[in-house]
Amino acid sequence: MKKIYNLPNLLTIIRLILIIPIISLVSFDTKITSLISAILFVIAGITDLLDGYIARKYDLVSTFGKLIDPLADKLLTISVLIILVKLHRVPVIFPLIIIAREFTITGLRAVASSQGIIISASQFGKDKTLFQNVSLTCLLIYYPLFGINSHAVGLFFITIATFYTIFSGIKYIKDFVSQIE
Repeated sequence: MKKIYNLPNLLTIIRLILIIPIISLVSFDTKITSLISAILFVIAGITDLLDGYIARKYDLVSTFGKLIDPLADKLLTISVLIILVKLHRVPVIFPLIIIAREFTITGLRAVASSQGIIISASQFGKDKTLFQNVSLTCLLIYYPLFGINSHAVGLFFITIATFYTIFSGIKYIKDFVSQIE
């Protein structure tokens, strides 16, 4: 059994802790607090990349990490989506689709895992995460930055992310059904 006190798990816990200042700062809805919250969101995203890489490279994968890492990802994403809706920075339909997919796939993963079925992440899912993180960063920034309309860019990318969300969800469901038949 791997120790739960290792660098990858610490990075995941840092990602969880970062949710508080990200949401708190963006709630002030000023140009500077929005920018700082976006920077913290990017840092949280970097911790996500690093924790998995370090865990695999140094054989530090733990049961705790397998549980807390995807939970941290979902809590961060859902928290940001909810505050963006509250601030009227994103239409509610996008978060509804994204959150519904996350709950659906999490439920299917639990069922698959209980049956000893492993369904690998698809390229659609990886692309979804990339577009989603770019969109959320831009929507957190919101205000024009270096002459770029961050809000418009964020809405563009969340539209793409939502399509990838739907397609990756459908692919996951198809893979799940084919494995249980």
